[in-house]
Amino acid sequence: PTRLLDLGSQGCTQSSDIRLVSYENGFRYIALSHRWGGSQHFTTTRFNVHNHKRGIRFADLPKTFQDSIVVARSLDIRYLWIDALCIIQDDENEWHGEALLMGNIYRNAECTIAVHDAPDDSAGFLEASLQSPKSVSIECAQDNTSLTVSLRSNFRAAVDRSELTRRGWVLQERYLSSRTLHFTETSIFLEDGSSSFPSLLAADPFDSRLSPFNIGTRMHNQKYDFAWFKLLERYSATKLTYESDKLPAISGLVKLLQQDIQGRFVMGVWDTMFHKGLLWAAHLYPLMRPRHRRAPSWSWVS
Repeated sequence: PTRLLDLGSQGCTQSSDIRLVSYENGFRYIALSHRWGGSQHFTTTRFNVHNHKRGIRFADLPKTFQDSIVVARSLDIRYLWIDALCIIQDDENEWHGEALLMGNIYRNAECTIAVHDAPDDSAGFLEASLQSPKSVSIECAQDNTSLTVSLRSNFRAAVDRSELTRRGWVLQERYLSSRTLHFTETSIFLEDGSSSFPSLLAADPFDSRLSPFNIGTRMHNQKYDFAWFKLLERYSATKLTYESDKLPAISGLVKLLQQDIQGRFVMGVWDTMFHKGLLWAAHLYPLMRPRHRRAPSWSWVS
């Protein structure tokens, strides 16, 4: 990332102030995945960026951002990346440049915090997740089939069907993260692709052949046509606040997959499987045309 939030050295109180700093090699950081909602209560702009570099009062931040800082400090991670604060929101050139870096931002984070049930940045998430009436201790075991099925069922309901997961930008955030802490109203899930244990949660409930942690392998094994189109089906069913975000919101994932597909991405279609890329159909009829032309009619992006 270009910038990060410096949460202070070890021993800082949870209410200590933070500041915006430039990224340097070696910085370990956590990334936040959240819903913006209808209005943004606290962002970085060209007007206030220099003030944010001098310092931001913890008490001035919306609750979701405060809770993210609490989690990062509890995990002894000094730096935090929040899109609304680390990208200058009214600088269109910077915004488009950062969108292209999104893949690396989430891939290189120590962890991603995914806030599933907060409708906007003011709602927070720790209180609901930590005051859940149920407490479960889990021992990972391959033969514990009933536990695995129960966990996947809960995971599907709380994570894969949440409002956050229905947002367009979030798909690549989840697929590109090395591990994700999912905060829901009833539970906290860790989805981790680097564990040596067989993960109970990493298998994607939509299709066991494609998950956030095996898509790279599938591309490498020349299975990219199946993997890409399954991914596209999920992405095209999500919601975007701005129609113009349809290609930028998946650009980080495209950039990563380009290493394996080794082709050009032309208006949403890979030239190495162009004939298949034209074989799309709208799920609903009549097809709802966007207000602004964003791609040729032969592309699913249209």
